[in-house]
Amino acid sequence: PAAIGAALDQSARAAFTSLLNGETPTADIWETDRWGRLRGTVLLGERDLAKELVRNGAAAVDASDPLLMERSTYGEELLAAEDDAISARRGLWAEAACRPVLSDDAWPAIGRRARIEGAVLETAEVRGRTYLNFGADYRSDFTVLIERGDRRAFNENDPPLEEATGREVLVRGRVELWNGPLVRARSPLQLAFR
Repeated sequence: PAAIGAALDQSARAAFTSLLNGETPTADIWETDRWGRLRGTVLLGERDLAKELVRNGAAAVDASDPLLMERSTYGEELLAAEDDAISARRGLWAEAACRPVLSDDAWPAIGRRARIEGAVLETAEVRGRTYLNFGADYRSDFTVLIERGDRRAFNENDPPLEEATGREVLVRGRVELWNGPLVRARSPLQLAFR
């Protein structure tokens, strides 16, 4: 809901300001994208402010970001910090709207980023796309879609996607409506098998 989003945005700004404590940060720039935006880390001395914001529950990780996949160790560190914040219910993770959703109850998460938990009922390959279906009716149950162009990033996945059937998984990403609730997985960082 918008009210929660506005409150969390203010909370994140306050947390960032608090971390700065009047000091001037520096940046370790990795790249400039095609729109001229700088991508990298913001540092305060040796401290990575993104990791601290995530660890404090003031920010969430976009696991689908291709730059995190390229820097997989950094992405894994951010996700570990996020998992720590979630376990402790710090910051935004104290809000019921931000807690993980069961795959059977994914409909209300459509249109927002969410963490969806459930067991893969079946894996299917259709026209070069990989589908992880979490229910018997792919037209209404929660599904993860991996496009052909993104598939090679999952080749090192553990377990291999072909063996995901029956496995519990935590899915991170934006939930959209496409034959029911669906997350497009662009990065293996979006899937945490248990």
